[in-house]
Amino acid sequence: MFFQLLISGLITGSVLALATSGFTLVRKVDNFFNIAHAEMITIGAFFTYFFSKSLHLGFWVGAILGVIVTGIAGVVVLKVFYEPIKRHGSFVLMITSIGVAYLLHGLSSSVFGESVKSFDLSPSSALFIGKTPLINPNQILVVVVAMLCFAGLQIYFGRATTGKALRAIASNSSLANAIGIDSRTLDTYLWFVASVLAGLAGVLMGVIGSVSGDLGWSQILLIVAVAVLAGFEDLWAVVLCALLLGVLMDLSTMFLPSSYRVLTAFAIIMVVVLLRPRGLFARER
Repeated sequence: MFFQLLISGLITGSVLALATSGFTLVRKVDNFFNIAHAEMITIGAFFTYFFSKSLHLGFWVGAILGVIVTGIAGVVVLKVFYEPIKRHGSFVLMITSIGVAYLLHGLSSSVFGESVKSFDLSPSSALFIGKTPLINPNQILVVVVAMLCFAGLQIYFGRATTGKALRAIASNSSLANAIGIDSRTLDTYLWFVASVLAGLAGVLMGVIGSVSGDLGWSQILLIVAVAVLAGFEDLWAVVLCALLLGVLMDLSTMFLPSSYRVLTAFAIIMVVVLLRPRGLFARER
């Protein structure tokens, strides 16, 4: 039981880290909580289902197209809803994002329906230790894809010119603009990448579960919890905190009903905020 829950928690944490990475990137660069970010999870999952099953393009092609469409949707949301009001500050942006979240939730449910859907994947048998099933190939795929994405992001922000420029804007946007960095163009890049990450998280959630209109809606509080726990620092802090939270949530079901998983997460957050208000990995400035 322990090892099953431990592996389940690592899988949960891997997907949660992917979703939180995009949320954290937007928070660091644009300095507001984009509550609507979680709806990109739903959009990514639904469009993957549409391309792969409704248009019969196959899962892999459908997933690639679904994630790209989600990235484009994120840029459209930026241009239509957020850029015109950026001058009003982060609080107005956050309140607007709540309205955008409701709008996207309603649109996705209206277009794709309320019924629960699943991807057309080949059945896979679990790997056993003795008589205990631990993990199946689809779950292994989820963890591998998530970790490859994190490695790619680290390379991108460490070596790519646009990645370094985004880091400069996150550190000091005024100075970055003063030395000629085009923050508006790079912000478009950022929102595309952040939305792609959320869309991919939605696809992976569909791989190990099902797809519904509440897929992203049910994750936003956990995404915020991981971001707060990590102190909105670098991506590896987000990964570690997401894995930690995922494991602790799933292990808590050994002692508590499974409906208390989220409550366990927020109990951990409250303790951390009391002891380290800036998060586990926040650096003093």
